[in-house]
Amino acid sequence: MLRTLLPLPRLAITARQRTGLRAPPLFTGTRRQRGAVLFVALIMLLLLTLIGVTGMQVSTLQERMASGYRAGNLAFQNTEQQLILAESNVRNQVNSASPVAATVANCALAFQARNWALTALDGGATQGANVRRVDQCFGGSSRKMPQRSNENTNQFYQITAYSVDRPANPASRAAVDSVFIP
Repeated sequence: MLRTLLPLPRLAITARQRTGLRAPPLFTGTRRQRGAVLFVALIMLLLLTLIGVTGMQVSTLQERMASGYRAGNLAFQNTEQQLILAESNVRNQVNSASPVAATVANCALAFQARNWALTALDGGATQGANVRRVDQCFGGSSRKMPQRSNENTNQFYQITAYSVDRPANPASRAAVDSVFIP
C-alpha cells in the first residue's frame, strides 16, 4: 500500500502565538461588568419609583387641601346666607306693625357666639340664626328721646348665624356674628 503523505495545511501562526502569548480580547472584563450594569439599572429603577411615589403623595395632599378649603368656603357661604336671611327678617319686622322676634339682651351677661353654635349642634341642627336686640346695652346719645316706642330709631341687633358645608355629611362648620342696624 502506497501511502502518500500529504502535507497538512498550516494555519497562520503569529509571532505572539509562537512565544506563548495570547492576543488581548477586544472587550476586556465583560464578564465582571454584567452584575454592575444590573445593579445600576436596579438603582435607577428604585429612584424612579421613589420619585413616582412622592409625586402621588404630593397630588393626594393637594387634593385634600383643596377639599378642605372648598368645605370651609361652602360652610362660610351657607352661614352668610343664613345671616342675610335673618337680617331680611328683622328688616321686614321692623318696618311692619308686629314686634321683632328677638331676645332682649341681658347686658350683664356676655353672649358667646361659639357656645350658642355648639348648643345648636347638640340638637342636630345644621344651620340657624340667633337674633338679639342689644341697643339697651349701649349708653344714651345726645339725640332727642322719642315719645313713642315705634319712633325709636336706635335699634341694634346682634345676629349670629351658624351653618355647615353639607347638611348630610358635614366636614366644616362656620359661625358669623354681625351687628345689624335696620
